[in-house]
Amino acid sequence: MRGVKEGLVIAFLGALAVGIFSNGPLGGGVLAMVVAALLPWLRETRLGENRLTLGLGIAFGGTLVFYSLYWFASQLVGRGGGDWYSSLTVIALPAAFLNVIVMPVLYGPLQWVGQRV
Repeated sequence: MRGVKEGLVIAFLGALAVGIFSNGPLGGGVLAMVVAALLPWLRETRLGENRLTLGLGIAFGGTLVFYSLYWFASQLVGRGGGDWYSSLTVIALPAAFLNVIVMPVLYGPLQWVGQRV
């Protein structure tokens, strides 16, 4: 909510914590989350006036980017679980749609908290 720089720090620390406590590749989540966290930069470029539509697109695209990069990192270290297409359709697309559904509900309250902190 405060900018891309703070988002990158939070994404890095959160993905590192998840990587330490999960069974996936340690650097894969960090790489995927940091790259996906760069996508909100598009909101700052003023590509469109409708910030909600652009935000929903970024949430959808960021989810697909994250899961694709995480799948690729898992494949590199030999922990892959199937082909990319099935992982995309079974895991990434439902997660992306869920993020698009939840984002409008949480956007207002999170923006309010971000202004108070």
